[in-house]
This record gives sequence, structure tokens and C-alpha cells, in this order.
Amino acid sequence: MNLLHPIDAQFATLLHNPPDADLAKDSFCLGDVIKFDAVLSVPQGYLNYFWDMGDGNTLNMTANSHNYTYTKSGVFTIKLVVTDTLGCVDSIQRNIYVDEKGYASFSILDDTLCVGEPLFLRDSLVGLTDHFTWNFGDGSNPIYDIHNPVYTYADGQTYTVTLTAEYRVCPDRVHRKMYMFMITPRFIWARIPVYAQV
Repeated sequence: MNLLHPIDAQFATLLHNPPDADLAKDSFCLGDVIKFDAVLSVPQGYLNYFWDMGDGNTLNMTANSHNYTYTKSGVFTIKLVVTDTLGCVDSIQRNIYVDEKGYASFSILDDTLCVGEPLFLRDSLVGLTDHFTWNFGDGSNPIYDIHNPVYTYADGQTYTVTLTAEYRVCPDRVHRKMYMFMITPRFIWARIPVYAQV
């Protein structure tokens, strides 16, 4: 009778049910609180979880999940090593992408205009922008992926101009108020005296 068989069987079971790092997605925004969850199909008693977060930080714990926030952007290789009470080890690694927060900004040359005067906009979008959309708040169709557009309103009222930028992961949106005045010309009739020439 082989007394080592039960140990071999447990070792084989652990390897047959490798750990998995459960993430709902693989891309996040800088500053997001990310939940990492180790999933085992057949947990084998007391387990130790060693996480290498890929940014120079490691965590050694008995809980199978934890929250983590990255302080810089980039691609990080996360490694999870699971060890049971018998010293049997299994591991998995995954890459995640942490993107900078989006930055959308624009300025209006003159935010108070008369109807018919052109509105000049200047954006300050960074180079990592995938797509961006201008909405002029008057029910017209949005303008896509045009830097520094010029727009003319047809009616006088207050409008909200919105710039929405889509980055690789993190979107951003900014609003500015635009005041358009409808000027109605007034004619003032005045009596001009006519003097007879002698």
C-alpha cells in the first residue's frame, strides 16, 4: 500500500483546479479602486495568496480578494501565487492596462455674441484622444473629431456647448455657457426741419 497516494492525489487536484484572477475587465482609469478576486473551483483547505501587483508592490494574505489602486498609468503584469497547507503551489498571471484620466478642455474667444456672428472655439485635447464630439446645445447634429470648430447660431438665447473626449479607456466631458443675443434693429424717426432758402 502506497501511503503517499493521498498526498499525490491532493497535489494533482490542486494542479487540476488552478487559481484564476477574476477581473470584470482588463482596462481601468488611473485612481480607480480595482477589486482583485482569486477564484478556485475546488478550494483545498487553508490557502495563502501572494499577489505581485506589477508596480513593485506585493501583498501576502489569506483572504482571496482585495482592492487596489494604482498611482501611475501603464501596463502591469499581475501575478497570483496560491499555496495550500501541504505546500502545493499554483500560479497565474494577467496583464491589465491603467490609463490616465481623460482631459477635455476648450475656450471660447467671445462667449457673448449676436445672432449671425461666428463662434470660435479652441480645444486643448491631448494626443491620446481617440474621438471627440462637439454638441452646441441647439438641437443641431453634433460635430465629430474636428479641432477648433467655428459655429454660427440661428436664434438668440443661452446655449451650453459640450465637448466630450473619448480616450483609450477614460472619457471626459466639459461644458461652457454661450450667450447669443437677437438684436432687432430699431429705426428712430426724427423730424428734420427744412428751411427755405432766400
